[in-house]
Amino acid sequence: MTASARLIFSQDDETGDPNERMLLQAIRQEPGINRRGLHRAVGGRITASEMVQALASLRDRGEVRFETVATGGRPSECWFPIIATPTPSTVVMPPSEPVEDEPAASANADAFASPPEEPASLTLAELFEAVSDIGGVLRRSDDGCIVDAPADGITPAIKRAVADHQDSLLAMLREPEPVNSDDPPDTDSGEMSAEEFYGELSQLTAT
Repeated sequence: MTASARLIFSQDDETGDPNERMLLQAIRQEPGINRRGLHRAVGGRITASEMVQALASLRDRGEVRFETVATGGRPSECWFPIIATPTPSTVVMPPSEPVEDEPAASANADAFASPPEEPASLTLAELFEAVSDIGGVLRRSDDGCIVDAPADGITPAIKRAVADHQDSLLAMLREPEPVNSDDPPDTDSGEMSAEEFYGELSQLTAT
C-alpha cells in the first residue's frame, strides 16, 4: 500500500525544473490564472522567455492546459491544472498458464497499447503572442515564414504552429520588395507588428 501511494503521488513532482515547479504550484493554487498573474505569483523571478518554455513543457506533458478568454481587448491566456485520475490497484493472481506462455501474452498487450497523443497546435493568435513573449518577430524569408528570435526561446510548440499555419502566415506577411539603388532605403523587412497582425487576422476570420 505504501509503495502504491508513493508511485501515485510522485507524479506531481516529476519535473526537475524549478521554473516549472513554481508555475505548476501557482496554477494549482489559482486555476485560470493568466501570465501576468503567474509573473506576480513567482515574484518576477522568471523571465518571459523562460515562462514560455516552462509552460510549453508543462502543457506538452499534460500537466496543465490553457484557454484563450476574450476580455474586450487583447485575448487573455488563462491556465488550468490537469488533475490525473489515479489508476485503480490491481491484485496479481497466480498464473494459471505455464510460465513459458507469458512472453507471448506480454507482446500481445504491447501491440494494442495506444500511442501517446500529441499536444494541440497553437492558434494564430496564440502563436503571435508566444513569439511576442520571447521578444521575437514573424517574418518572411526565402524558406517561408520563420521566427526571428533567440534559438533557446523558440519552443517545439512554436515551431509546430509555424509549420501548421505556414500558408496563412505567408498570406499575411508582406514580401520585401527588391532594393533599387536610386531609391531611398526601404525599412519594410516583411515583419509584422502586433497591430498589423490582429488587423490581418480579423480580415481572414471575417471571410
